[in-house]
Amino acid sequence: MSRFLVDSNSRVILLPKSETPVTYKVVDLPTSRDLTSYNSYLLDKDTLYELGDVRNDNPYVKKENMPLLKNGDAVKSFIFEDEQNGEGAIIQSSSVIVSSKFDLAWLLIAIFYKHNQFSKNYISAEDVMDKIAGVFSGNGNDQWVHKIPYFLYEQSLAKISESIDESGDSFFKFSLKKSFEFVEKKVERLQTYFASGDNSVLVTIKGKLTDTTLAEHTIPEPILKSMVLRYAVDYVCDSYIGSEFKKEFISFVKYDFSDLDKYLDVLQERQKNLQIVESNMNSVAQTSASASKKKVELKKGKKKEVKKKVAVGKGALDGFFKKA
Repeated sequence: MSRFLVDSNSRVILLPKSETPVTYKVVDLPTSRDLTSYNSYLLDKDTLYELGDVRNDNPYVKKENMPLLKNGDAVKSFIFEDEQNGEGAIIQSSSVIVSSKFDLAWLLIAIFYKHNQFSKNYISAEDVMDKIAGVFSGNGNDQWVHKIPYFLYEQSLAKISESIDESGDSFFKFSLKKSFEFVEKKVERLQTYFASGDNSVLVTIKGKLTDTTLAEHTIPEPILKSMVLRYAVDYVCDSYIGSEFKKEFISFVKYDFSDLDKYLDVLQERQKNLQIVESNMNSVAQTSASASKKKVELKKGKKKEVKKKVAVGKGALDGFFKKA
C-alpha cells in the first residue's frame, strides 16, 4: 500500500528537525493581534509552533509571461519519492507552510493588556488558566486554554509577570513594565539582525533613504540606524501585538523617530520637486517636438512654383520688334 496519500488539496509543511519521531497536535488559538480571529498552531510535548504560509511570490518579477495555475499561483510542484519501494507523489501547490516556534507570552500579553484582572493580585498559573478560560467562555471558544501544557504557562508568565514563591509554589501578577522589556529584547535582536550584512531588508531600507536627486549620496549613519530600528519595531509589534500596546510600548522605551521623519519629509519634497521639473521638461520637449513636426509637414506640403518657359521668338515683345 502506498505511503503517499495526496490529493489536489495536499500541502507541504516544513517541521523542525528531530532525531526521534515527534507527534504533533493541532490547536486553534486566538491571534495575539486582535484576540478575535483564530489560527492553527502545532503543539508537541513542550513547544508551540506557529504556521506561516510562504508563497512563491516575487514583487520584482513580472508576471505577464509567467505560467500560472488557475488560482493565480506560480507553477511549482514538489516531487516525493520513497527510495526503498520507488513509490512517490507530486504535490502541485506552490506554497509551503513553515512552522516556527511561538512564544505563548505574546498571547498572554494581549489577553492581560485587555483584561486588567490579571494585574491586581498574585495568582497561580492554574488560576491564570481558569481566568483565561472564563474570558473566552462567553463565545464558547475556551477549549484551547487547557490543551496547552501547564508548564508552558509557567514559563511564559515568568517572562511578563512579577512573581513570588510560597512553599515551593509560584504566583504571578501581570507586569506591563516586564512586558515592555520582553518586547524590547525581541526588537533589539531583530534590529541587530537587520543591521548585520546586506540582507534584503537592509537593501530595501537603504533604497528608501537614498536621495535619488543627487548623483552621489551618503545616508547619515544615525538616520540609517533609526530606520532599521523602526523596521524592527513595526515587524515585531505588527506581527504579534495590537496598535494600542505598540503606541504605549514606543512611549515607554522612548524611541524617538523625529529626526528620521524630518529626513524623510525633506527627501519626499526633493523627489516631488524633481518630478515636477522632469514633468515640465518633458512637456517642453513634447511641445518643441510637436512644433518641429509641424514645420516639417508645412515644408513638405508647400510646392515650389514652376515658371512656364517661353520659346524663342514667341514672346510678347518679339512681335513688336518684328513690326519695327
